[in-house]
Amino acid sequence: IQALAREWVDTYRAANPGDPGYTSGIEDLTSEHGARLRKRIDYLFLVQSPGQPVSIERVRRILDHPSHTEHGWQWASDHVGLLVELDLGSRR
Repeated sequence: IQALAREWVDTYRAANPGDPGYTSGIEDLTSEHGARLRKRIDYLFLVQSPGQPVSIERVRRILDHPSHTEHGWQWASDHVGLLVELDLGSRR
């Protein structure tokens, strides 16, 4: 990951400097709402192409908390999702 980050843009880090960006660590998908994410193992990288400006508008975690069901709490996955919004500029 460190080698990739030298050549590509880590979108989460660029949009959220100082936030650890944890995306994993849920050991039990029925953990309650206060369960903590403890690891960052999911990334979305951006490769900039010369002459094609792209800027990162926003990056956020999604599905980062469980839903309450009739049987208790349920996480969608042991990883949370990352949603990246990009500005592709004017494309011709």
